[in-house]
Amino acid sequence: MSILMMWLVAALVLAGLELLSGTLYLLAVACGLVVGALASLLVSVPAQIICAALAAVIAVGVLHQWRARRQIGRMPPAPMPGLDIGQRVSIDSWTDQIHARVRYRGTLWDAEAARGAVPDANAWYIVAQRGNLLLIDILPPPHHS
Repeated sequence: MSILMMWLVAALVLAGLELLSGTLYLLAVACGLVVGALASLLVSVPAQIICAALAAVIAVGVLHQWRARRQIGRMPPAPMPGLDIGQRVSIDSWTDQIHARVRYRGTLWDAEAARGAVPDANAWYIVAQRGNLLLIDILPPPHHS
C-alpha cells in the first residue's frame, strides 16, 4: 500500500469515527490527514507528517474559534421543570416520620415529606424530585406562568 493510500485510509477512518462523536474535531484532524496525503505527492515522509500536523492544528483552531463565536450571545436553554411536579400521589406506607412509599404512575416510589410528616393527610403532591426520591407535600406547588 502506498503512503498516499495510508494517509487517505487514516483520514477515512477518522471521518467515520466522527460520525459516532458528532463534535467535528475528528473531521478537522481528518482534513489534516488529507493535506498529508497531498503532501505525499511532493515531499518526504517527515515533511508530510509536519504538513499534516500543521493542517490539523489549524483546522482544529478554526473549528474551535467558529464554535466559540456561535456560543457568544446565545442564552443557555432554561431548565425544563420536572414533568412530575404537581402530580398527585397516594401513600402506600410510611417507613418513618418523613419517608414513605408512594404509588405513582403504576409503581412504588420512595418519597420524603417536604415539611415534616403529616401521615393522616389524604392528598399528597410532588413538589420536587431529588434523583429517584420524590419530595411530597400536602399542598400542590404554585403554577408558574
